[in-house]
Amino acid sequence: YTQGIADFISKIKAFSAEPGTLVAVAGGDGTFNLALNEIVEGANIGLIPIGTANVVAKELGFPKKIRDMFKLLLTGAVQKIDLGLCCEKKFAFVAGIGFDAVVANSVSKKLKTYLGQAAYAVALFKTILSYKPSKLTIECEDGKILEGEFAIFANMRRYGGELYFAPEARYDDGVLNLVLLKKFSFLNLLKLIKYAYGMGEFPQMAVKAEGKKFKVVASEPTYYELDGEVFGPEKSFDIEVKALSQGIITT
Repeated sequence: YTQGIADFISKIKAFSAEPGTLVAVAGGDGTFNLALNEIVEGANIGLIPIGTANVVAKELGFPKKIRDMFKLLLTGAVQKIDLGLCCEKKFAFVAGIGFDAVVANSVSKKLKTYLGQAAYAVALFKTILSYKPSKLTIECEDGKILEGEFAIFANMRRYGGELYFAPEARYDDGVLNLVLLKKFSFLNLLKLIKYAYGMGEFPQMAVKAEGKKFKVVASEPTYYELDGEVFGPEKSFDIEVKALSQGIITT
């Protein structure tokens, strides 16, 4: 066990700098995100998923039993995956700008412990009553300009649990998949969530795009989340993908 974030970072940097040493972290997607941002460049990584949603583990097909996961760390192969970058911070499966970051920021550890993923549903309904979105202007790499009020940049299919906002996203295709809600409202968000659950069509009040680089400018300082971890607020976001840049032990 580590004694806190500082101890965690110190151990990650020290162990990953040792040639031939595999660093494997036990935790959820947030723990994995922190490890990705502190591991020595070029070092491989392993994951023992014991978090709330375990999106990365599900996407990579990791076994559910801890015993089987330890076996995989010893016998698995190294696979290279894409990583996203947002404001020079790495993310494995998603970067969200706006509403979802505010929701994630309002979920306490105690609530997550008692309710698991349901804690986010509670926070969502609590947040939406008073939430006022920033206007987002997004410049794609081809020069196209998009405008909206809630943006998700996906590197993997899953968003959290069994939500698929960008089911076409892949962690080894060298691009990020943007899902942009043009006008934020409870009804429009509900339609987008229904689509993500596979219960409806992609809403007309949303748009999709894909690319290697994006530039986002917000009308007001806005929070953002990377793999569920909240940062900011910021007004400007440089987002890009680093193709096949991280080695991870998989099946």
